[in-house]
Amino acid sequence: MLRLPRFKQRCLVIRNLDYQVKKGYATATSPLIRQPPTSLPNNQYTKSLLNLYHEKLTSEEIKIFTDKHSEELEVPKLQIDQETQLYDYIIDSISNIDNYSRLNELIEQLRPYISRFPNSGLKLLVEWKRFNDKFRRGKPDFEILGETFRILSNEDGADAKYINKLRNIYLNAFRVNKSPLNIMLLNEFWCKHGNQSLENTYVMSHLLNLFNTNQEMTAINTLIDYLDNNSRSKDFLSKIPDKFIHYMLEIQDFERLNFLLTQFVRNNVKLEDKMWVLILKVGLDTNNYEIVKHIYKHYIMEGFTEGKITLENTILSQPMSESVYQTFTDSMIFQVLHTISMYGDTQSTEDLIKGHFIFNGLAKEDILLSKELGIKIIESHCYCNSTVDGQDNSIKDILELIDVLGKQVELTSFDFYECMNYKFKNWKSTEGDNMKKVENSQDLEVIPEIHGNPNVWLPL
Repeated sequence: MLRLPRFKQRCLVIRNLDYQVKKGYATATSPLIRQPPTSLPNNQYTKSLLNLYHEKLTSEEIKIFTDKHSEELEVPKLQIDQETQLYDYIIDSISNIDNYSRLNELIEQLRPYISRFPNSGLKLLVEWKRFNDKFRRGKPDFEILGETFRILSNEDGADAKYINKLRNIYLNAFRVNKSPLNIMLLNEFWCKHGNQSLENTYVMSHLLNLFNTNQEMTAINTLIDYLDNNSRSKDFLSKIPDKFIHYMLEIQDFERLNFLLTQFVRNNVKLEDKMWVLILKVGLDTNNYEIVKHIYKHYIMEGFTEGKITLENTILSQPMSESVYQTFTDSMIFQVLHTISMYGDTQSTEDLIKGHFIFNGLAKEDILLSKELGIKIIESHCYCNSTVDGQDNSIKDILELIDVLGKQVELTSFDFYECMNYKFKNWKSTEGDNMKKVENSQDLEVIPEIHGNPNVWLPL
């Protein structure tokens, strides 16, 4: 009898949609559970258990076996009348799945819906799952995924739209891959079948494959390079997984994180509250000015013109009453103020103090300026690089500022000793340098040209 190669036999098996329960394996009409171990002792009791097992399996009373995971996948009751609705729902759901067990569960729960559309490209997932259940004990075989794609794309009546849906499903299914060797299969598939409409899908799957195979830094570098060299859509940016940001926070890669956050703002992509609060916390803990300033301006002060509170906002309470700003305590805002002032951002320091403390103080008839706020204003001027057109008059300005603030709050030299010490250490008397240059130029003009005396310096 002619025998096909084992690989071809497996390919024929996945094409058969009507196979039934055989030898304890799950099938298209029976839930999947693991076969009882052969190591069970052979006695009357275990035989009765095995008989009961097969009865339950045949009657479909046994639920499908899946590996345990911390978060149960919930599939809502869907009102689906068209295949496009189901297709879009599954593609969107896969984007939030990061392991095959959850994908397997999703396919199983949506299989009744998929069966209503026998000509849908979604059967690529169903048949791939069937093969994995039968021959791989529920583990994903991505070679078979590619072979199933080839078979379905070569069916009679497969048009360009149908094939493109198959490609999209294939690329999305690769997001659950955990083996670095399978990345070659993904790249090979893209070289053969890729097109511009699926570029974002391929790139995201490729990034996730790198990240999920312990190549986190390579994934981050590839993402940043891709964003830097290409104008990305809002849809692509909104699908960047949170774990990419978590990793950048973990290794304190604030330069790349700030670049990514800037891309979000440019494309009007908003982070979830729990994410930007986490970023703000890490930024404050590490005293990172760029991160704290970004979160403060674009999230805490969202809705305010130019990211600051005006006296009009305070009087009219708009948009303050609807802003997340109202949920922040003075102590949290003071931490933000500390980071901003330490980096010499005088304008933001003054705007923050005016908006959060002075204007609110006016409205509540409280003290307008405290000693702590006065010190922060002085610190911001001390840490600021005030050189403009080669001139630095900041020392004079700071002394005048101390004089003004000292008349409003009680200050001592100890309050601003550290920041003033920093300012004196880094300050250069540009006016003195200019005077010295003038004096030197005048001296050079009156030096006589005395030749032959080696002890006299002559200008060239």
